[in-house]
Amino acid sequence: MQNKMKNMKNAKGFTLIELMIVVAIIGILAAIALPAYQDYTRSARAGGLVNAAMSYKTAVEVAVQTGQITDVTNIALGNDGVPTAASMQTDANVSTAAIAAGVLTLTGTANLGATSNVLTLTPVIDANTLAVTWTWGGNCETSGVCKI
Repeated sequence: MQNKMKNMKNAKGFTLIELMIVVAIIGILAAIALPAYQDYTRSARAGGLVNAAMSYKTAVEVAVQTGQITDVTNIALGNDGVPTAASMQTDANVSTAAIAAGVLTLTGTANLGATSNVLTLTPVIDANTLAVTWTWGGNCETSGVCKI
C-alpha cells in the first residue's frame, strides 16, 4: 500500500481539468483570431481596388493641372493620361472598371465578399484653382474593407 502511495506522489502529467482549461483557451483564441484573419485577408485583397483608384486619381490630377481636362465630363478611360480599364483590371481582385461623368466605379471579385465589392471615386474640379477634391464611396469604403 505504501508503495502505491509513493508512486502516486511521483506521478507526472496533466490532470483532466488542466487539459480542459488548455482546450478552452485554444477555443477562445481561435474564436477571436479567425474572424480577424478573415477581415485582414479581405482588406488585403481590396488593396487592388484602392491601388487602381489611386492610379486614376493621380492621372486625373495631373491632367487637370496640365490643362488637358477642365471638366469631369471630359474624363475618359485611356485618354489624357487616364489609365485604361484593362490596366486597372490587372489585379486579380478587380473585376471591372468604368467611368460615367467622371465617377470611377471599380467592382471587385467575389473574393472581397458580396457586401464589399464596389468602390467609387468622384472628382470635383475647381475651375479657378484647378484643384480636384475627391469623394470616396461604395460599399467597400463604407464597410471598412477598403483602407483609404
